[in-house]
Amino acid sequence: MSAAFIRELLRRAALFAADAGRGTAVGEEDLKEALHELLVDGGPLTRSLLGAHAHRPS
Repeated sequence: MSAAFIRELLRRAALFAADAGRGTAVGEEDLKEALHELLVDGGPLTRSLLGAHAHRPS
């Protein structure tokens, strides 16, 4: 994963935490929700732009 992907993951997780009224206290569920949003809801273009490439063994 790229630094841009991790930064966006944490940014989105912080937004989920803030929306839930926890301020800046990011929890595991916030991270899971943000990751799901990036990888599943975002689609292949988002994954590619953020540097989340699937590594497959040769």
